[in-house]
Amino acid sequence: MRNLKLTIEYDGTRYHGWQVQPNQPTIQGCIEAVFEQISGGKAQHMVGASRTDAGVHAQGQVATILTDLSMPLPRLLNTLNRLLPGDIAIHDIYDVPLAFHARRSARSKRYRYAILNRVIHAPLLRYTCWHIEDFLHLDQMQEGLMLFKGRHDFSAFNAAGNDFVHAIRDVLDVDLLTEGEMVFIEIEATAFVKQMVRNIVGTIVEIGLGKRSVDDMARLIASKDRSQCAPPAPPHGLTLLHVRY
Repeated sequence: MRNLKLTIEYDGTRYHGWQVQPNQPTIQGCIEAVFEQISGGKAQHMVGASRTDAGVHAQGQVATILTDLSMPLPRLLNTLNRLLPGDIAIHDIYDVPLAFHARRSARSKRYRYAILNRVIHAPLLRYTCWHIEDFLHLDQMQEGLMLFKGRHDFSAFNAAGNDFVHAIRDVLDVDLLTEGEMVFIEIEATAFVKQMVRNIVGTIVEIGLGKRSVDDMARLIASKDRSQCAPPAPPHGLTLLHVRY
């Protein structure tokens, strides 16, 4: 039995997220199906570092899979990429110890959210960023974003109806970057509650639009009240950049 570690890039536009769902196309389901094809029909089960939502993308998703396949890794990598659809690619594949687990062994994950801030939309970017026409006050957004760094209870940014034992998470780094008319918000944490990044971005954008103040953000974090949070930012602007081990 081998434990294989894969680094995966995908465009999540036409998928219902990472995790296998009945009668729905998913990233995990697609890759598992290709492994089953290669292994002659033997059931395969992967574990992903992040269970990205429908429409969310990844540049550096990591997954592990236990398999009896004895195929050399270079050949296996080429075979997987030849059989996978064009919106999923395996960048590398390694043998790792059986104890290694894509999710439990991860030390942190980093996400990037992309915003196009201009009046005219960009057809070529419509599936990879959130188009916002109105002017954004980036300095206020940056100030509000910095409040998330460190250990906090993120109950106010947890997806509605999603109950964790607790919502305390450690945010290691936050950043707001610009490239021309593009605005990127990056957040790295040891773990996330469900839709945490999208909920943070949705609320930070309201600061940028002048609908909230930076002080409102501090009160929102302290409130632990999901009903006070803004609607989540659209999923298609979010990309899992990398996972650290």
